Amino acid sequence: MGTLPQRVIAGLILLLGVLAGAVVVSATSPFQGLDDGWRTLLASHRTALATGFAEALSLAGNTVGTTVVAVALAAYWLVRRERALALFVLVSSGAVRALTNLIKAGVDRPRPPQHLVDAAGASFPSGHVSSATVLAMAVALILVHRGMRRRWGIVLITVTAVLMAWDRTYLSVHWLSDTVAGAALGVAGPLLLWPLFARSAAPTGAPPSPPARTPPPAQQ
Repeated sequence: MGTLPQRVIAGLILLLGVLAGAVVVSATSPFQGLDDGWRTLLASHRTALATGFAEALSLAGNTVGTTVVAVALAAYWLVRRERALALFVLVSSGAVRALTNLIKAGVDRPRPPQHLVDAAGASFPSGHVSSATVLAMAVALILVHRGMRRRWGIVLITVTAVLMAWDRTYLSVHWLSDTVAGAALGVAGPLLLWPLFARSAAPTGAPPSPPARTPPPAQQ
């Protein structure tokens, strides 16, 4: 996932992209044609099984569900006496959720019509997607920091974001562009916050740094 400076730069680019998208969408969205086409495609392929799965996933990914997951992850690392990691998860989740709601209030984009489940508030960006993605991203950063291959971190983030984006657009409670923005926010938050916690998140059981060698006394 890149070096620390590369991660910060990537996080800034993603955040600026979301903010730019918010400005564009609040006027006349150039993505509306794509949004409409995606919504029509999913609506024409709905099944009872897929709808039931989407409704269950939507329930699991709501504010209560993602809060429970965040607290559970934090509790796990607290039990392991790794407070920096617990705090990283909670701060990342809380910051992304707050920023999502702030952008929602500023853009105030209407949701798609004829949604299959109840949904309150504005549409851009998707809170479900940002809340799920930020947790996947935080966990991926921690695991990669602990030695997991980066490709598995990328798989975890991608699967989480794509699955939740499909869910929200399938249920017609978000436009596709809402979910893309939500995923970008969910990735950007941990990338920008990780430098504050990285030094305190040394892998458990890492060998201590060798003591500095004392130079031998000069011979007379």
